[in-house]
Amino acid sequence: MEARTFLVTGASGFLGYHMCKYLVTKCQIVRGIDIEVFDYPDIADGVTFFKGDIRDR
Repeated sequence: MEARTFLVTGASGFLGYHMCKYLVTKCQIVRGIDIEVFDYPDIADGVTFFKGDIRDR
């Protein structure tokens, strides 16, 4: 299966973390964004994280 790129909003939250973890285990390219710090060392190598608010212009 070809790797696809996914953007997970709210990546630092409960659902966002589990979505990122699932996608990383499926060898997908994962980008995460959240206003909180992404502090999950178990999947940090598989997620490119951006700290910010998607409502910002």
